[in-house]
Amino acid sequence: MTGQKFEITIDRIAYGGNGVGRLPNGMVCFVPGVIAGEKAVVEVLTEKKRYTTAALLEVVEPSPHRIPVENPIPGGVYQHMAYDEENRVKQAQLLDFFKRGVPEICDACDFREPLIPSRPLQYRNKIVLHSQDGRLGYFMEDNRTVEDVPVCPLADPEISVKMTEIRSKMQSVTFENDDKVTIRHAANGVFDWLNGDNAGIPNLLYHTPCGELEVAPDGFYQVNNEGAAMMQNTVRAMLENLTEEPSSFLDLYCGAGFFSLAALAAGIRRIIGADIDPGAAAAATANLQKAGAGKDIRFYAFAADRIVGRLIKKGGSNPVLLVDPPRQGLDQATAQQIATSHIRELIYVSCGPDTLVRDLRLLGSAGFTVESNVMINMFPRTAHIESITRLRR
Repeated sequence: MTGQKFEITIDRIAYGGNGVGRLPNGMVCFVPGVIAGEKAVVEVLTEKKRYTTAALLEVVEPSPHRIPVENPIPGGVYQHMAYDEENRVKQAQLLDFFKRGVPEICDACDFREPLIPSRPLQYRNKIVLHSQDGRLGYFMEDNRTVEDVPVCPLADPEISVKMTEIRSKMQSVTFENDDKVTIRHAANGVFDWLNGDNAGIPNLLYHTPCGELEVAPDGFYQVNNEGAAMMQNTVRAMLENLTEEPSSFLDLYCGAGFFSLAALAAGIRRIIGADIDPGAAAAATANLQKAGAGKDIRFYAFAADRIVGRLIKKGGSNPVLLVDPPRQGLDQATAQQIATSHIRELIYVSCGPDTLVRDLRLLGSAGFTVESNVMINMFPRTAHIESITRLRR
């Protein structure tokens, strides 16, 4: 079947951005660059036991949601789709994860209207470009080959100017294979560096709804400023509307204290956090002190599984715990310690609905139920889905 061409109808868009249709023999076919309802001619690339993958050759009957793509980039799986349709698709994907994965703990869940940043393009305050054989751009789907990217439609205007400036020097400055150029835009300027050499780069300053945040040049901050503000405001509102007064706010994977600022703004004075990066933990302390926190704050530099138990013990009788793990979600040891603790209020910030639902399954078995969930399209035009889930038991 590999190499054969077929006309198929696209039934839906799967998580990750590929369209799902069926070949004439009933075999499921995944194809990128399409929209639900379209008829398309595809060429089969691979054949597995239960599905095939295919390349898009022609859209025979285009969707009314199809738009032209001026500057395609690797990872821009929704660039061909109108923004409102992308948001509808992502919300449907997130709900599908919940309904298929943890229906038993979602009976009373308030699935809120998605939070949608206004700009689908020109929103990224950070990009990382890779060099390979005279090309400067992003890794393609194989994670090995770099596609040259003269223009990044996702980069904010200031970063685009810096990107053009750097590319103009490529004739006189030799980039070695595997060189990495980082460009970041913060309130105090636009900064760039090669590989890990950020000596002389000051801390980056970001203005958030709950106060100023300083982040080390290589420290984490959300790449979408508008989306970040939506996230912080959402968490603050959750903390202001708890059913019981919390004894403390526990911030696991705290970074530079982004969500701890929300807790402080919500009136919680006892704040304890942890991050595996010592620089982030120190930055969180400095940021909270700058925001007017008293002496009852503490941030530790430990891996989550080594510190979560201590955080919960120090949190008092009724702490509220927020977790913001990386893409792979909670590790088993951390999740198990939360499940067997006395935590009753939990906020889970996730950038991966698949790992989120996996972790919710374990937490649900320990008595947690999902109170609410909201999707935030933090990464427009890409496959990524950010969400905030509140759990109680």
